[in-house]
Amino acid sequence: MGHKFRQWVDAKVAALLGAPEPSVVDFIMSLIATHKGPADAVAELEPLLDSDTASFVLKLYRTVIFETERAAAGL
Repeated sequence: MGHKFRQWVDAKVAALLGAPEPSVVDFIMSLIATHKGPADAVAELEPLLDSDTASFVLKLYRTVIFETERAAAGL
C-alpha cells in the first residue's frame, strides 16, 4: 500500500485516539502487509480502539479493496 493509504490510516487513528500514534499506525500497516483478515484485525485492534474497532476495520478493508482495485486498473 502506498503513502496515501498510510496517511489515511494515520488520520483515522489520530481521530479515534485523539492524537497521532505512529506505533499503532505501524501495527495496522503490518496487519495489512501480512494479509490478516478483517476478523483477525478486529481481534488484534479491539484492545486499542474499543467500541470503534468494527467500524474502523470495515472502513479500513473497504479502502484496501478500493486501493487494490485502483492499482490493478492502473489509475
